[in-house]
Amino acid sequence: MSHRFAFPLACLAAFLAPTASLASDFSFCWIGANGYTMAGKMQLSPGVTGIVDQDDVTAFKIVGYRHGDLLGTWDMQDLQDGATWHLRFDVTSQSFLMGGSFPASYSQGWNANGSVDNCGSPGFGFNSGNHAQDVCVNGEWARESSVAPDTPLLAVPGAGGSPCQQEVLFSKSTKTNHSD
Repeated sequence: MSHRFAFPLACLAAFLAPTASLASDFSFCWIGANGYTMAGKMQLSPGVTGIVDQDDVTAFKIVGYRHGDLLGTWDMQDLQDGATWHLRFDVTSQSFLMGGSFPASYSQGWNANGSVDNCGSPGFGFNSGNHAQDVCVNGEWARESSVAPDTPLLAVPGAGGSPCQQEVLFSKSTKTNHSD
């Protein structure tokens, strides 16, 4: 590379680096306890910054697995009256705010309330409050999925493949007979 191009390319890279935090499409992967995982994708309204909530989300879908087997899905377009839907996301750090009282500013409720039992049957949902992060499967709290409430949940910019994809493929390829 010629030295005359090095400075402009370095400036361009420095200019583009901060815009990653302004991406509107994100993918994420949650790793729970005892073989529970969740892959998700969301799209935010163009130009939002800082801490956003469910009103800034234009598309959202989660898919739950246990030991690589599909448990269920939820899409915000399936939102029913009385269902739980609240989200807090920091666009700058590309992370979901976790822990805290339900439904305060530091909790998540994606088709699952603070008791983690209102996701419908069949149904799937995710909750993060002051007790734990965990999932709801078919209207019941999957207690064994619980992890610490302050466990980080990061997102990656882009609408591409799920960050869980390798985790799920790995768990499928090494699957054993699980009786739990």
